[in-house]
Amino acid sequence: MVKGMRIPVCRHIENSFVVDTYQSIKLDELFGWFIGAYLAEGSLFYNEISISNISTYYIENTKKIATMFGKGFRVVEKEGVSITTKFNCEPLAKILLNTCGNGSYVKKVPDFAFTAPDEFKRGMFRGYFDG
Repeated sequence: MVKGMRIPVCRHIENSFVVDTYQSIKLDELFGWFIGAYLAEGSLFYNEISISNISTYYIENTKKIATMFGKGFRVVEKEGVSITTKFNCEPLAKILLNTCGNGSYVKKVPDFAFTAPDEFKRGMFRGYFDG
């Protein structure tokens, strides 16, 4: 670093992410956690979102996200192997696909995360590292 060197900073921090003209998602700690969990343990199959983890904490938070979008969920357990929480939500599935990708070699941190509030980032790191 050289004296007088300019450092880029965000002028505006986003507090929500617009899903469509009728709905926006608050970029809070829970949604940040969900993005991190999706990056670490998630997958998409058309509009079905799946998060696989045996942790009760993971299962409960994924249920909260499904409920937040007004969707039902199901928990699928493969005896002694894994537990997957699944729900169908077309708008959220499109957001995940368009901003995070799908598949372990393709997924990435979404661009909106870089300008999101610290609580979102905190949740995202927790969801990712807990995975």
